[in-house]
Amino acid sequence: MVGAHACLMFTWSALRHRHFGSSARDLGAYESVFWNLAHRGVPWNSVERFHQWSAHPEVGLAWLAIPFRYLPSPHWLFALQAVACALAAVPVERIARERLGDARLALVCAGAMLLTPQLLMAEILDFHSITVCALPIALVAYGVDRDRPWWLLAGALAAMSLREQMGLAVAGGALAWAALHGRKRWLPGAAVAVAGAGVFLVQVLWWIPSFAGGAPFRYLYQYQRVGGSPGAALRMALGSPLRFTVLALEGGRALYPLKLAAGALPALAAAQVASARAAWPLLVGAPLLAIQLLADRFEIWSIRFQYGAPLVPLVSVAGVLGIAAAGKRWPGRAARALALLWLVGNAAFSARLLGIYATLRGGPLEPGFEGSARQAALARAVALVPGAASVCAQDNVVPHLADRAAISAWPDCPEEDEYVVLDGGGAREGAEQLAVAGGLARLRGDPRFTVVMDEQDVLVLRRRPKEGR
Repeated sequence: MVGAHACLMFTWSALRHRHFGSSARDLGAYESVFWNLAHRGVPWNSVERFHQWSAHPEVGLAWLAIPFRYLPSPHWLFALQAVACALAAVPVERIARERLGDARLALVCAGAMLLTPQLLMAEILDFHSITVCALPIALVAYGVDRDRPWWLLAGALAAMSLREQMGLAVAGGALAWAALHGRKRWLPGAAVAVAGAGVFLVQVLWWIPSFAGGAPFRYLYQYQRVGGSPGAALRMALGSPLRFTVLALEGGRALYPLKLAAGALPALAAAQVASARAAWPLLVGAPLLAIQLLADRFEIWSIRFQYGAPLVPLVSVAGVLGIAAAGKRWPGRAARALALLWLVGNAAFSARLLGIYATLRGGPLEPGFEGSARQAALARAVALVPGAASVCAQDNVVPHLADRAAISAWPDCPEEDEYVVLDGGGAREGAEQLAVAGGLARLRGDPRFTVVMDEQDVLVLRRRPKEGR
């Protein structure tokens, strides 16, 4: 089941990329980072023009420089993400097997987790390091539940090497571990909690700014509602807790936890009724959920984006604990009914969402793309751009040209870019379609460029040398 999930999601991503449905942010940006790390020794994000570690301390992905050195391809990123998300079901299945004492029921729980809409939506949205965090957070949950300190430590180190806020989840996990397993775990639990919180503060207050030339953490602008800084947010939480809570529920945010839980809602409800101890995964996930719900941008608290992927194994473990508690309190078929509701609910919700995305422009099942004149024109356009040239390309074309030192996303084109590539058929929305159509009309007659190719609204331009050069 894990292998099938990984293969299916890898295939989805690969076909989406083949159909020019992937984007400059985030796939093209990550390709640029690992290509530059492999060939120039610096994780430079050419698309967004900054050192990647000035955005996120993703040292745990540095090993990707090896495959990008010898065979650069976005398929490495698709494979890593699909495998990590699929393997996150293994710790959940193991917890379910030991808690429920039923291998078949444990398999149902693992399958329900793999069908969680939030996880699937994160996987089909190109590549992002936060999606990969689903696996180490699942390992943290396993270590906490089964009192396996080495698994807890391994998951904690991996998670913190991928994303700055994972240190807060590790701190929550350590506190839950200490609370669940008695006094012998209080001291090590407190030590791990302090270390996790400390790593978060070091990364946000020192590591990231040091790679940004001393500038503050660049994503603080997304939290202006709570003051725009960790200190301001803490002061608001302590001074006006009611206002702070209301901010986390405004603008449809209150619905996000319900959508995140999806088919697990009955099991989670049973957990709260049957056993308060089943709520410990909420302690691990609370900081991550707060970071989502307090953000200004709706994408961060929408299941259609990747930011909630690390919460999926925690919600799943909570669902397993709810099923186990219900089975003990209400012997009979209660556990089996909750597990099946979870599986069927997630399957129905995910099927609806994936069915919509599969046939959109650039989707893996986009009708009419394979064998079309546009596909042939795009293939020729990509082949015409020399590998050493700097390029400014349209959003959906960037991931196909990102394996080079300098790549930019149109219309933000530096003057020094040698080539410009536009795809009129790749514009996704009305505003983008108008902008691309205007760009095509304007650039075709721009004296600064020579037209290299103009077919099927696919335009390749080369910048003419300035006089005197």
